[in-house]
Amino acid sequence: MLMQSWEVAMEDVNRLKEMIDGRNDAGGALTQLQQRTWLMHWGLFVFFNHPQGRGELVDLFLSERYLNAITTNCPHMLRYLCVAAITGKRRRNELSDLVKVIQSCKYMYSDPVTQFLECLYVDFDFDAAQGKLWECERMLAMDFFLIGCQDEFLDSARHFIFETYCRIHQTIDTKMLAEKLSMDLEAAEKWIANLIRNAQLDA
Repeated sequence: MLMQSWEVAMEDVNRLKEMIDGRNDAGGALTQLQQRTWLMHWGLFVFFNHPQGRGELVDLFLSERYLNAITTNCPHMLRYLCVAAITGKRRRNELSDLVKVIQSCKYMYSDPVTQFLECLYVDFDFDAAQGKLWECERMLAMDFFLIGCQDEFLDSARHFIFETYCRIHQTIDTKMLAEKLSMDLEAAEKWIANLIRNAQLDA
């Protein structure tokens, strides 16, 4: 990590994961839980610098053993999982699993990013989701690992709002949508046209 050799560092993260998961010593489950927790924390340096790191993060954090470590030992890691899921490839089944985890852990941990997903996919409250975006922007600007993907997160989050809105409405007022996305009408129309083309939505 100090040499910023992210490809080699990712290989080391995977080797450490295999070593931790393969241990059967006297330390038992508690030792493995602690080691998985530390691996996730140290792995953030690699996951947010490696070109495919965020996809690797989603795969690791949503695996059963590591998800158990998050819900038991470090629910604050949900922030990084949510950002990686929102900015990464759209895998709808993983997103629905993530929303379930957020709901089950919200009594232990909640932040603007987890609240954004909850507003959008549980409550379908688009105004509240838009409001959370401003809070997310401020929070990401103060997070060492996430500041580098702030713009990408906001753009992806707007895509999520638009796609979800389109899937549950038959007609859409572009002026109203531009206001919801905090964009001027002309920019919003171009953005919507590009999104319809890229997301293959029925326009």
